[in-house]
Amino acid sequence: MNDDAQRQTRVIRRYANRKLYDTSESRYVTLHDVEALVQGGVEVRVVDNRSGEDITQAALAQILAGAGRRRDPRYSLSGILSVFGRPGLERVQASRDEAERFVRDVFGGLGRGLEDIQRRIDERVRQAVNEIEPLRRLNAEVRGLAERLAAVERALRARRPRGKAKRGGTT
Repeated sequence: MNDDAQRQTRVIRRYANRKLYDTSESRYVTLHDVEALVQGGVEVRVVDNRSGEDITQAALAQILAGAGRRRDPRYSLSGILSVFGRPGLERVQASRDEAERFVRDVFGGLGRGLEDIQRRIDERVRQAVNEIEPLRRLNAEVRGLAERLAAVERALRARRPRGKAKRGGTT
């Protein structure tokens, strides 16, 4: 292969039935074939045929996983680090740090959001209780007045003589 062919990105389409199609050679290929292209220095881009989404990373992860199952020493951690070298390791570490910051930001934001929601709920409950308390006191006063009125009525009934004619009648 010449240098121009190696530099040109090879587009591989993945169909719904998981078959891979090399558009440059107009033929179906396997993950093993894609792996050989990558090892040969060919830039590969794997695209989902239906959505057009770039799924290269997923395909390369599948290749790595398959190599791990085959116990291929070229795909051991030390083998990968020897290919990528120190800058690759630093990029991996930077990506990891960025992912950790993202997770902290997301979950930290969720925690603050939940605290804010809890604070609002507490405030509404306090408002409701404050609005209910005067009604409770008023209800207690009404019950007290009802009891006093009942006591006055009982006292009046007890003072009224029984059996006497009503006033204003004929004598």
